[in-house]
Amino acid sequence: MSYSAKTALIVIINAFLILAIFILDNFSGHQFSFFIFYLIPVYIVASYVGLAAGIVFSFLAAFSWFIVELRFYETSRIDQFILWNTFSRLILYLLLGLTVIYIKQSKKQRDTLKSRTEELLVANRDLQSFAYSISHDLRNPVSLIIGFGELIKESGENLSDEQKDALNRIILEGKRVKEIINDLLRLNRIGAQELFFSRINLSEIARDSVDGFGATYDLSRYEIEIEPQMILNADAGLIQLLLDNLIGNALKFSAKADSPRIWIGKEKKGGETIYYIKDNGSGFDPGKIDRIFDPFVRVHSSGEYPGTGIGLSIVRRIVERHRGRIWVSTELNKGTTFFFTLSSK
Repeated sequence: MSYSAKTALIVIINAFLILAIFILDNFSGHQFSFFIFYLIPVYIVASYVGLAAGIVFSFLAAFSWFIVELRFYETSRIDQFILWNTFSRLILYLLLGLTVIYIKQSKKQRDTLKSRTEELLVANRDLQSFAYSISHDLRNPVSLIIGFGELIKESGENLSDEQKDALNRIILEGKRVKEIINDLLRLNRIGAQELFFSRINLSEIARDSVDGFGATYDLSRYEIEIEPQMILNADAGLIQLLLDNLIGNALKFSAKADSPRIWIGKEKKGGETIYYIKDNGSGFDPGKIDRIFDPFVRVHSSGEYPGTGIGLSIVRRIVERHRGRIWVSTELNKGTTFFFTLSSK
């Protein structure tokens, strides 16, 4: 049976049902009212046919009850009592019809959203699996290229300066590609790995992270302030990775300042603890803030500030895994502040 035929059948059956209730109401006597039974066809039509049909049947049900009331009162005068009763029942029938439609549409929207969410989850898993496979398969060939390049460099006494320069560029670019691959693999793992929450000291982890950059930056040039005893529940390994990325950025982008400074701390706002890492470095164009956490988005040239363009994507993924938020405030040539929240629930 087609949908239109099924709809027509439902309308006809329930029209006869209202007629049957109307007849029974006429013969039942004034002490026993059938008005509540009119709710049945209104409910069925509103549920299976739609809002317009539900409204029509609401008026039909109210009118049927109105006719019965006139008969039992045996008067041609329509008094206020009958009108009020008819109006109140009409409102009741309409509310029922609207409620049914609302519930049905809400359920349909929830089912659609659930189905769409499941499709997106499957697509996301497939995409992550694909990215992991590609990155993993590329890592070994790139490592071989770097290894053979360094081997040739060590034994290439007869190479010309131009050839040595080309070989150095091959090795350098190979290492950069390998770094990108490692960051992609790390980003993929963060989205899939299980979190292990424990009570951690963010201040100590930040200090360890800063010390870890001692071989890369002259830390004696920097004035670094870390608020003590920032205690929270989080995954220690991921928080270490988060701080390594944010502190590494702060060190890198403030390196050219005359007196580089970095502040690491927290503040309370609206009952929420907000952590921040602030520097007085180069900053960047505020117009790029909306895309700063997207993979491979760079706010400076790779020649000026090296990097893979994936670090902040890793940071955002870690914050999201902790059901937190991250945002940034920046001003060109004046510095940048990253704010983030973390939930231990």
